[in-house]
Amino acid sequence: HPGKEVALSSLSATMNETDTKLRSYARLLNLPVSQFTQEMPDQQFDKMTDFDMMVVDVTLPAEDAVERVSQLKQYLGDQDATVILSLSGGSSAKMIKLTVDKFAPLEPTIGLTKLDECETTSAEFSALAEAGAQISLLSGTKSVVGAIAFASAKILAQYLRENFQTDISD
Repeated sequence: HPGKEVALSSLSATMNETDTKLRSYARLLNLPVSQFTQEMPDQQFDKMTDFDMMVVDVTLPAEDAVERVSQLKQYLGDQDATVILSLSGGSSAKMIKLTVDKFAPLEPTIGLTKLDECETTSAEFSALAEAGAQISLLSGTKSVVGAIAFASAKILAQYLRENFQTDISD
């Protein structure tokens, strides 16, 4: 988002949890980073309004994450919050179904990750489709900058063609 002031944040169970990857990404991208805990009052999240956009990495157990993020979406306003559920490209169809079901109350869009090192088969894409999941992001793991593709119909179709093309002569 050129011209937008973006910040990174972590929402975890305690302040003692170290999130060195998020901090190193923030340093690499020259972005401010902060940390929030599950028990912090909603008003503490007013810091978010200091930025045009804040990306919050939630590292809570699923049930706690759904409860806390639901509260924050209500506090901040649904129209100003989007939830992206990160799923590894190597997740099984069963794991996809369980995970998508757990986070369904948040109505997340899906970010498929590790696509450069994990094989995602038609069974996994079928599980996503059957769950009614909306795929919004595709990413690999080898690079932070420039590694994310927004999953437009064209980009997703290209990914599927490249990875599911079969040789008829076999």
